[in-house]
Amino acid sequence: MKLKFKMKKNQGILGIDIGGTNIKSGILTENKLKDIKSFPTPAFQSKEIIFQSILDLISSYNHEEFHGIGIGVPGLIELSTGTILSINNIPMLENSNLKNYLETHTKLSVKIDNDANCFVLGAYKFGAFCDMKHIVGISLGTGLGSGIIINKTLYQGVNAAAGEWSAIPYNGKTFEDYCSSKFFVREYRQSADYLATLAINGEKHALEAFQQFGVHLAELIKYVSYTLSPEGIILGGSISQSHQLFMGSLIDQLKISQYPSLMEKLKINISDVQEPGILGAAALHFEK
Repeated sequence: MKLKFKMKKNQGILGIDIGGTNIKSGILTENKLKDIKSFPTPAFQSKEIIFQSILDLISSYNHEEFHGIGIGVPGLIELSTGTILSINNIPMLENSNLKNYLETHTKLSVKIDNDANCFVLGAYKFGAFCDMKHIVGISLGTGLGSGIIINKTLYQGVNAAAGEWSAIPYNGKTFEDYCSSKFFVREYRQSADYLATLAINGEKHALEAFQQFGVHLAELIKYVSYTLSPEGIILGGSISQSHQLFMGSLIDQLKISQYPSLMEKLKINISDVQEPGILGAAALHFEK
């Protein structure tokens, strides 16, 4: 595991990745992630129950092993206060302040950010592109998430919203409608996972689904490149595990570009970092 920082034994950080389905956590210490835990997100319970569940999770760890907490949430954050302004799939946490609650109850420093920002931070700092300066991470799953590294530092923007290409209009809808599992459900009436199994077995319509997915993803990557001109793109999320099914059409579509020199220099990597969301949440404590 490669790092952009050095950690001492007493510098452990507890990382928490809050998702609409599961909440995962682990302690980053001495360059390793240990004691990984996961439990179902009580997404439609009250704010108080959700807060208490996260506090119970933290209490299940040995507090002597970490001195801070980092949290990724699927929404927009007012970074100056830690207020969650909006959050996907966990409506009760909207306009709440988990950061203040946890700092009050644990007496530890808490950093909080958008989950896509945590993904790119973890995938970048612990992955193959860690020596590059300018990186964009794209998470392909139930939704579409993106994060930006500029000059080796996470760029958050106002309310941690930098990189929200998912909402950009594209082909009559948005990029998220074509570059996430929504595309497969809408166009082929089947999940990405199921179609991947069929495609591996040679089913024609499933192979076509991923070929078309690669074309749409290439258009997103072009948009990102025309905007930021990064050195590399890191692809993660559940759909990226089927990259062999769409990388061919993606590369072919990238060749059709207004600026071929950008596409020729762009490197694309499938993240092999385990639990980048947890790692990135913990690594918030090492950002400037």
